[in-house]
Amino acid sequence: MKKVNALSALSTLLLLCAATAASAGQSVDLTRDEVAGLKKKMLAAMTAVGAPAGYDKEKESISLPTSARQTKTPGRYDAVQPGVSSKFSSVAAKQEKQAQAGDQKENEEKFREAAMKGDMAAMQKYMNAAQATGPQDKKPSSKDQLGLRISMNISGEWPIDPDNVVFEKPGVIAFVAKGDDTGEVLGNGKSSIIVFFDPIALKDTKQLSKVVLKHPKDGVASKTTIETAWVVLSGPLEEIKAWANRIDTTAILNLIDPR
Repeated sequence: MKKVNALSALSTLLLLCAATAASAGQSVDLTRDEVAGLKKKMLAAMTAVGAPAGYDKEKESISLPTSARQTKTPGRYDAVQPGVSSKFSSVAAKQEKQAQAGDQKENEEKFREAAMKGDMAAMQKYMNAAQATGPQDKKPSSKDQLGLRISMNISGEWPIDPDNVVFEKPGVIAFVAKGDDTGEVLGNGKSSIIVFFDPIALKDTKQLSKVVLKHPKDGVASKTTIETAWVVLSGPLEEIKAWANRIDTTAILNLIDPR
């Protein structure tokens, strides 16, 4: 009888192990409310970052997960990574372009009036003016456009160059990125600043030579847990430095779940 019980217990244990192994790595769908909660956090993060002074938002794309992957530990999940990216254009550049379009339209109308009168000199004058104020083929300058990317639950390691630190406070550090630290493809005089958020790993940034953001090996507590965040600003260095210093860092830290 004891042998039967032992075999039964062993079989049960094997079945439980098999079930746990089978569930590990499986995706579990998020509910509508869970996705809505993540979106609410992303919108709050965007509000905390704000818009750069003198720029209007042109494009925006929000990426929201719809599922989470289970780990080997029951009730634990790989951290999901909601994100948002935006492009901002200079208000002054936009106004200049609109003014040019208005001037072109006015010159075209005056050209037509001169043509009706048969005034060749006036026709030539307004034709030249219309061409001068017409659409320009030149690409926007680096100062005309700035970029923003916000991501949650980022993990990795980034060395800190003391000369590149923009600001730091408990739970937060911002520095000018080097190389492909951010995955951004930059040029035309553009730079990137990364602002990292982790109330635990960055509790005392003065003691750190590198930023290390990571999640527990057994996974996070829920499908929507947020443990870390980063903000990447791209554009001319002086422009994005001023922008970075206006970020409401406390509001973003408050979006991170306690652990």
